[in-house]
Amino acid sequence: MSSIITVAYSPNDFYYTTSNMVPSSEQCAIQYADAAAWNEKCNNCYTKQVNPSFTGNCDVSWNDISANCYNFQLCKNRTMADLANTQQNKNSGADERYANARKEYDFELLHTVNHISGIIIIGYLTYYFLSQKSSV
Repeated sequence: MSSIITVAYSPNDFYYTTSNMVPSSEQCAIQYADAAAWNEKCNNCYTKQVNPSFTGNCDVSWNDISANCYNFQLCKNRTMADLANTQQNKNSGADERYANARKEYDFELLHTVNHISGIIIIGYLTYYFLSQKSSV
């Protein structure tokens, strides 16, 4: 049984509030191809900005790299949002197919019950009238 995933618009959601600023998929693929390196670089530079005594590797100032780190996070967020939307579409399609199959099953079950009850009633009426004829 799958869990229910709801992807909906929220004005406070990071993806929706900044979606007009997200770089294109092509820009993300070219500029941030090495995600691990960018992740480490951004984390190190941010930590150095917050804690000047940090000894991690950050060869540029936070002001120089902050826009690139922001765009990198937007690209990561775009990837995750696309994944969530794709998963939602897959689940919606599966739910719709299940609902259609269930509706068809219920329809056929109703017809089967109707046919069986009709056969039983016709059988009973046939027996009743034939037994009435033989008594007369």
